[in-house]
Amino acid sequence: MSHEFDVAAEIAAVVSEWRARAMNIVIPVLALIGLPVLLVAVWQDGFRMGWVLRAASAAGFLMVVAAAWRRSWSLEGRALVFFIGAYGISAIQCGLTGLVGSGRIGLLLLPILALILVGNRAGWLAAGISVLIFGAATIMAAAGLLAKSLFTHVNSTDPAFWLLQGAMWLAALVPLMVLFTRFHAAQTRVMIEERRARREVEAAVIERRRLEAEIIRISEEEQRWIGSELHDGLCQQLTATLLACTAVGNRIERRGAPESAAVREVGAMLEGCIGSAYDAAKGLCPVDLDPESLAPALQRLCRRLQQRSSLQCEMRQKGHAPALSPEVAHHLYRIAQEAANNAVKHARCRRIDIELQGAAESCTLRVIDDGQGREPAAELQPGGMGIQIMNYRANAMWGQLRIERPEGGGTIVSCQVPCGRAARIERPVSQE
Repeated sequence: MSHEFDVAAEIAAVVSEWRARAMNIVIPVLALIGLPVLLVAVWQDGFRMGWVLRAASAAGFLMVVAAAWRRSWSLEGRALVFFIGAYGISAIQCGLTGLVGSGRIGLLLLPILALILVGNRAGWLAAGISVLIFGAATIMAAAGLLAKSLFTHVNSTDPAFWLLQGAMWLAALVPLMVLFTRFHAAQTRVMIEERRARREVEAAVIERRRLEAEIIRISEEEQRWIGSELHDGLCQQLTATLLACTAVGNRIERRGAPESAAVREVGAMLEGCIGSAYDAAKGLCPVDLDPESLAPALQRLCRRLQQRSSLQCEMRQKGHAPALSPEVAHHLYRIAQEAANNAVKHARCRRIDIELQGAAESCTLRVIDDGQGREPAAELQPGGMGIQIMNYRANAMWGQLRIERPEGGGTIVSCQVPCGRAARIERPVSQE
């Protein structure tokens, strides 16, 4: 229920802001339209208006101008001042020109304006005021009390004529008010449902990202555990075996036995196994718990790429060293590793540059190669998981992954992580 109230309050704030902007346009336009009419009515001697009515008309118009000018007032205050002035002018028009004149048009439009600019309650309240003014003018006209001041003298004292005018006026006002009220209610429901659906989508996206981050975290923890077991378990056992093999080989060699060469060969094989096991352990856990371990890990990645291929690979660090959590540093390392491997496999490049730039607001990783790049269609094939995984990791860090192909050739893979989220991966709880 609290979320529904939040959505309703949000919609009410949006509608209130829209009404304020609409009032800033509607009231000045009405004031400009009514200014020539007011000037003619106040200063023209042919109008049957006493100075009291002229002063009242001018005062009503000044209230409309004040509502248009004083934008610092609240929405309700401006609406109150405007409608008091507008209803005063409409009442004077009904008294002077009768119910067949322009006064009844104002009494018809003002409730609709109140409904649109203020709300349903204000609109129906304004409709009630219009009915009272129109009814009073109808009774006075039917009794002949307004006959001397009316410009229209036809049937001015015939009650049936004025009752017909009143019925026609109500037949126009009531359906319009009902239609606008229903439309406003339907529009409000649609806006509430749209905002509620948007919040549900946002909550689903946040929950999906949280689950993605949790899956990646569990996967990385498993990799670290396997790497630790390899480093502290298998590597140590192989090292102990190598030492024992070396000791046995030394004894055999001192005796001059022909088996010493075979023992040395076994020792060399053990050394190769130890190196492979250390490389596997370091590959499973390339970034240490040290917050500044990303740059050394990227340098080791460059050295391994140079050892395994004939291309040149260089790592450069720009700006200050970014302080990253092990999780974020690990994601950035994996993105650099995947981008570099893609460049080696598909781009036929001769050089790869890895740049790590730390700034006050963000941390940016770039992998730049001078190869031929890949066709855009190849990236969308089902087997091309590399880019999808890099996007997956970038989203888990709330970062942005970009793949650019300069005109001079090559490919630039960049991942920018906001500094506010670079220190740690946030796992927001979804809104239910």
